[in-house]
Amino acid sequence: MAACVAVSEDIFPSPGSWLDLCSITVQLAVEDKDSRTTRQALRAMGNFAVLRAAKEAEDMEDAGTEVSSDHGHGPTAHLTSAPDAESSESGSESGSEDEPVDELEDVSPELQRSKSQASDIPSVPTDDQDMEFSLAKANGKVPEGMIQKMLELVQASRKAPQAEDARRSGASLVAASAAATLANFAQDTDIERFIGSLGGLEIMLDSMEVATEDFHLQATRFLWNMTFSKANQQRFIDHGGIAKLVDSMKRFQQPHHGPLQEQGCGVIRNLACGHSGRHKRALLKSGTIRALCKALKLFHQEANVCVQAMAALTELCLGAPPAAHQARTLGALRWLLASLKLAGTNAQVTEQVLEALEAILLIPQALAAFGQHGGHLEVLKVLDRFSSDTTVLLAFRTLAAALSHTKLKEMVDGDSTEDLAYLITSSAERETQLEYWKQMGKSPGSLIRQDLLDAGLIQKVIDALQQFDQYTIAIEAGAGVLMNLTLEVQEVDQDEKHLQRKLDVGMACHGCLEIIGHLSGQRNTAGFASNMFRLLAAVSLHEEIALLLHRKQAAKTALEYLQAYEEEPVVQAAGCAFLGNLANAKLHIREGIVEVGVLDFLIALLVRKRSVALVVQSACKALKELSPAEAALGILKRFPIVDNVFQAADPHLAEADVMAASLALLWMLSAIDTNYAEELNKKQTTTRVLQVLRTHRAHHEVCRCCGGLLRNLFSAPLSAQASEECLAAEGLRLLLDALWTHCVPPVEGTMSRANYVLANRGSMESVDEGPQRAGSTLAQGGPQRAGSTLAQGNGGVRRGSVAGAPAGRSSVCRTSVRRNSIRNSVGDSLPTKIFSMDEAHKVTTVEAQAVAEQILAALKNLAAYSKLATALAEEIFRCEEWEDLRTVVELYPKSIMVQYQGFELIGKLVNAKRELRAAFRLIADHVLLMNLHHKTTPVADVAELLLEALN
Repeated sequence: MAACVAVSEDIFPSPGSWLDLCSITVQLAVEDKDSRTTRQALRAMGNFAVLRAAKEAEDMEDAGTEVSSDHGHGPTAHLTSAPDAESSESGSESGSEDEPVDELEDVSPELQRSKSQASDIPSVPTDDQDMEFSLAKANGKVPEGMIQKMLELVQASRKAPQAEDARRSGASLVAASAAATLANFAQDTDIERFIGSLGGLEIMLDSMEVATEDFHLQATRFLWNMTFSKANQQRFIDHGGIAKLVDSMKRFQQPHHGPLQEQGCGVIRNLACGHSGRHKRALLKSGTIRALCKALKLFHQEANVCVQAMAALTELCLGAPPAAHQARTLGALRWLLASLKLAGTNAQVTEQVLEALEAILLIPQALAAFGQHGGHLEVLKVLDRFSSDTTVLLAFRTLAAALSHTKLKEMVDGDSTEDLAYLITSSAERETQLEYWKQMGKSPGSLIRQDLLDAGLIQKVIDALQQFDQYTIAIEAGAGVLMNLTLEVQEVDQDEKHLQRKLDVGMACHGCLEIIGHLSGQRNTAGFASNMFRLLAAVSLHEEIALLLHRKQAAKTALEYLQAYEEEPVVQAAGCAFLGNLANAKLHIREGIVEVGVLDFLIALLVRKRSVALVVQSACKALKELSPAEAALGILKRFPIVDNVFQAADPHLAEADVMAASLALLWMLSAIDTNYAEELNKKQTTTRVLQVLRTHRAHHEVCRCCGGLLRNLFSAPLSAQASEECLAAEGLRLLLDALWTHCVPPVEGTMSRANYVLANRGSMESVDEGPQRAGSTLAQGGPQRAGSTLAQGNGGVRRGSVAGAPAGRSSVCRTSVRRNSIRNSVGDSLPTKIFSMDEAHKVTTVEAQAVAEQILAALKNLAAYSKLATALAEEIFRCEEWEDLRTVVELYPKSIMVQYQGFELIGKLVNAKRELRAAFRLIADHVLLMNLHHKTTPVADVAELLLEALN
C-alpha cells in the first residue's frame, strides 16, 4: 500500500478516498491490536502528506506565487516521510515486500527542503477572520476524525508500560509513528492551525513526560512545525512547553541525538521570532540559552544542529543585552568560533555564525573573550574564503560590531586561561600566548585593532569596496568598519596608536571619495555615502591626511557630491562634518575650502533644511570652523546669518546637541567681529541663551557654549543691556547652578571653620605642573572655543582675535606675599562644607573644566558692573555657596583660565560685599600656591590683588 505512493500520483485527484482508506486501515489495526499494521498505515498517511506538501510547493513555484508572512519566523521542520520506528532496533519485526518508503529522496528529491533552509513556506496572519478561513480550508484537506485518531494514538504512549523495554512496546512505537505523521501534516499551514485548535499541542506536550527516545525525536519535529504560527506559539508557551522542551534537550545529549537537538533548537528559533519581547523574556527565563549553548558545544561539528542553534541564538540576543550576557557567560563565543573554523566553504553555516556573533557583540563585555579566542582574525579570514556579497556583508557587520565599543575601562570580561587552554599549540608558545590573553583581557579594543591592521584589514576592505561598488549595503558596512577602526579606545592601558590608525586608514582610503561619485546617481546609496563622509571626517583630523585630501581638491569634490545628494539628510550631515574637520586641520586649508564656495552652500543648506535637526547641527558646526577664515567675513556679511541661525535653531529647542552647535556658531561670530556681538545684544540674545541653559543645564557642552557666548556678550557693545536682561531673567542663579552641577563634587556634610582649619593645616597638595611659558595664551582647547582667552573689562573684541589678557605682564616672580600676611581672623562662626573628594574625579574632567572656564568668565564680566556684582555677591552669601566657588577654583589648578577668572571674580565679590572676606579666606593657601606655579602668567597679578582684598 505505502509502496505505491512513491510511484503514483493518482491519489491527488481524490485525496479523500486515499485518506479514508488509510484511516479505515488504522482503525481496524488498532482494534486488532496490530501495532505493525497501524504503523504502516500511519506511515502511508505521512508519506501522502509529504508528497502533497511538496507538490503544492512545486505548483506555487511554477505559478510564481509568493505568500507573504507577517511573522518573520525561522524555518519549520524539514519535509520528511514518517520514519520507521523499528528501523534502528536490531531484532525488530521482519520487513515485508511492501515496506513503506522512508526516504523523501525516493519520492521527490528535487523538492526536499534543506534542514536549515531559510526560505520556508510562509505562514499567513492569524487574526480571527484568517484563522476561521484557514480552519475551513484544513477541513477540506484532511478529515477531523483522522487527526483526532492520531492524537488518540499519541496519548496511548502515556499508558504504555514503563519497563526496561518500554521503547519496544507497541503503544510507544505507534505513538512515535503517529507523532511523525502529524509532523508531516503540520507542514501545511492550514492543517497546522487545525491541529492546534483540536488541542494537538497540549496532547503532545503531556505525552512527552513519559515518552521514549523515539517519541521525543518525532514530538520535537512536530513541535517545530507546530510553532510556526503565532496562535500555536502562544498555546505552546501557555502549556509549559518551553520547560518540557528544554528538559527533553537535556535528557538526550548522546552523539546520536543530533537530530533531536536540531529540532529542539528549531522550536526555540520559531518562538524567538514570535511576539516581540514577550516570548523572548519567557525563553530567557527558562534556560533556553543554556540549552542552545550546550547543543553548540556537543554538536558543533554537525552543520544542521549548528545552523538552528545559531539562528535561535541570533534571534534571542539581537537587541537583548541580558540574553547576550547569558550567551557570552555560557561560552557561546568559543563554540561559535569553533563552528566557523569547521565551516570551511559552507556559506550557510558561515553566514549563520556571523549573524550570531554580531548579535552577541552587542555588549562590550563580549569583546575580550571574542579577541582571546581569535574571533576577529577568524572573521577576517572569511573575506579570503568567500566572494559572495552577502557573506562579505555579514563579515563586515561583525567586525564593525566588534570595533564599535570604545569605552572599555570597566567593561572587560575575558575568559580564564583554563577556558583558553585548547588554543595553546605548543609548550614553547605557552608563555607568549598567556601574556597575549592577559593583554587582550585588559585592552581588547586597541589590541584587536592592531591585530586586524597587521593582518591587512584595510586593504581587504578597500578591495571589497571596489569589488562590490554596486552592492551598496556591503560597502556601506565596509566603510563602517574602517570608520570604527579609527576610533580612540578608552581602556585600562592608554590607546597610544589611534593617531597612527587614522593615518594608516586615511592613506589607504582617501581615494575612495571617488566611489561616492560613481554611486551618486543610484538609489539606496545614501547609507554608503554617509559612512564614507563620516570616515573621511575621522581621518581628516590627522594633518597629513587633511593635506593629502586638500591637494586632491576633496572639498570641491565633496561639495559636488553633497549637491547630488541634496535630498538625503544623513549625507548632508556627514558631509558637513567632513568639511568642518578638514577646515580645522590647517589655516590655508580653511581658506581653500571657503574659496570653492562651501560657505555659501552651508548657509543655503541651513535655511533649506532647518526642519532637520541633524542637518542644522552639522551645518552649524561646519560654519563655526569656517567662519574664522580671512575670506569668510565678507561672505557672511552678504547673509542675515544671525537670523538664519535663530530660525534654524528655534524649532529644535529640545535638542541639546543642536542648541550646543548653534550657540557655538554664535559664540564664534561674536568673537570674530564686534558688530555681530552688538547685533546679538540688540536681538536680546541673552534671554534666548538663558532659556536654553534653563532647559539643558545638565548638558556640559550646552553649558560651556552658553557661558562662552554670554561672556562675549557681557563685554561687547550694549553689554549693559545684556547684563540687565541676565538679571531680570534670573540668569545669575542659572549660571551658578550650572557651575555647581558640573564642577562641584557631592557634599558629605559641614563643620565649623575653626575645626576645618585645624584639620587641613599644612596639608596643601602640590600641583604637578611646570611653569608656563611667558606669553603663552590662556585659551584652553584650541580654536573650537571662540573667545576662550582671558577677557578683561567691558571693551569690545577686535576681529580676528578674542578678548585679551592684561598686557605688560612682567616675568619677574613675585613671592613677597606670605601666609602670615593674612589676618588671623578667619570667621570661625561660618560653616564650611565638606565635599566628597572620592567623587572629585567625576567633575575634574576636561569637559567640566571647560564649563568652569567659560561660566567663571561670564560671571566675572557680569561682576564688572557694580549692580550685578552686588547682586551676585548677595546671591552667593544668601545661599552660602562661597565654599562651592572656592572648591571649583581649587579643583582645576592646572587651568590658567580657571585660576585667573576665579581669582578676579572672587576679588570683585569680596569688594562688593565685605562679609564675604572672611568666607573666602580659606582660599588664601591655594592662591599662594598658584602664585608660585603660574608666576609668569597674569594669574600672579590677580593672585596678589586677591590676597590684598582678603587681607
